Amino acid sequence: MLELLHFKSPRFSAALVRCLFASSPSQVAFTVDDLDGAFERLTQSGIPFNAPLQLAPDGLAKVTFCQDPDGTPIELVEMLEVNG
Repeated sequence: MLELLHFKSPRFSAALVRCLFASSPSQVAFTVDDLDGAFERLTQSGIPFNAPLQLAPDGLAKVTFCQDPDGTPIELVEMLEVNG
């Protein structure tokens, strides 16, 4: 899956946009089967996380963010089963 984002707010200056997105992607996302386990293993391995595990606003996924060694934001996503 490829997700393209269009930021409407806040507005960024042209210089900031070039700085943020010229040399690397704004973020890379990976879907994992067990986010709790992945979070624990990566934390124990010294990977710093920018956010705790959290439920997505739509309630369909659990997510968190960390960074790769080059500073690229990594989103980890576990899709949740929806009963109904």
